[in-house]
Amino acid sequence: MVELLLSEGAEAVVIKEKFFGIDAALKKRDPKRYRIKQLDTQLRLRRTRSEARIMLKLLRGGVRVPRLLSMGRYTILMELIDGTRLSDMQRGSRIPISALRKSAVELARMHDLGIAHGDFTPANIFISGQDIFIIDFGLSSSNAIAEEKAIDLLLMKRSVKPEEFSKFLSSYNPSGKAAIISKLAEIERKGRYQSRTIDSVA
Repeated sequence: MVELLLSEGAEAVVIKEKFFGIDAALKKRDPKRYRIKQLDTQLRLRRTRSEARIMLKLLRGGVRVPRLLSMGRYTILMELIDGTRLSDMQRGSRIPISALRKSAVELARMHDLGIAHGDFTPANIFISGQDIFIIDFGLSSSNAIAEEKAIDLLLMKRSVKPEEFSKFLSSYNPSGKAAIISKLAEIERKGRYQSRTIDSVA
């Protein structure tokens, strides 16, 4: 049977699978030859377990993420979301305001659960019917601090148009929002300062 590749990243690949007759997505972390074997084994095992734990916590917390179906040492089998990435919608037109608002609500729920996504961009947000689903928690962290949550916002801000981010931010209302927004501004100030420094040296 030919595997259908759904996505491929630096750490893992996602392929289409069947699970008791239904379509599913299998995320697997294959060995990396450039790493010491023992270290590679530990990293793949730890990251797979961490991602699965985070997904379970999000599911129990009411965040729309793919349902876990099963897992192995280096694999996670999950529900296959039948939908469109927001990043694909960007190419033809603007992202629907309703999708931006719903994405913000899901991110706020994540942050209230103490989880930062780590790669919160339109490429990791699916719209399926009237629902929004967040995917790919390979870079996510638990017990996230305000700075990690602010980086989620920064990644989204850099990925969409200013007016789109404004709509997004108006629906992002987690506990401690003021502290997260303040940290976002701080991160951006540091970024602008570094850019000016580089330009002046050049």
